[in-house]
Amino acid sequence: MSVEASRNSSRSQAASSGFDDALVVLVHGLWMPKAAMAYFGRGLARAGLDTQLFAYPSRGEGLTANAARLAEFTAGLPGRTVHFVGHSLGGVLILTMLARQATHRPGRVVCLGSPLAGSSAAQRLVRSRAGRWFVGKSMQDLVRSGGLPGWQGEHDVG
Repeated sequence: MSVEASRNSSRSQAASSGFDDALVVLVHGLWMPKAAMAYFGRGLARAGLDTQLFAYPSRGEGLTANAARLAEFTAGLPGRTVHFVGHSLGGVLILTMLARQATHRPGRVVCLGSPLAGSSAAQRLVRSRAGRWFVGKSMQDLVRSGGLPGWQGEHDVG
């Protein structure tokens, strides 16, 4: 099969699965650059989905500030269904944003290894000044809150 035929087949697969007019926002985890999610983006593109990589200062800003950045980024995307894939802290960030900010383009959320119920390792680390520096402000916020509350939002989360 030619590359062009493969792309057309992938786009047809995406259309038949209900994702033909969807955009997927990929959100990296703690200490990672947005390029870390590019691998997932390439796989989703091969399946016919459009993706956007979101970058945020995982250590330098708290969950509230980073959630506001994600909401602003998402608001500037084309007007269609937006799905989210978050790795680790990225999943926490996505759910924090969606809990605080309603979206009129609901899609699904996939959390990959996200510490939604908190992190015992981070709990130990935040006891020291060096540990607090190491995990950063967003993870400190998660530790202080004891994890995210049970999901009650309109988005399917898995």
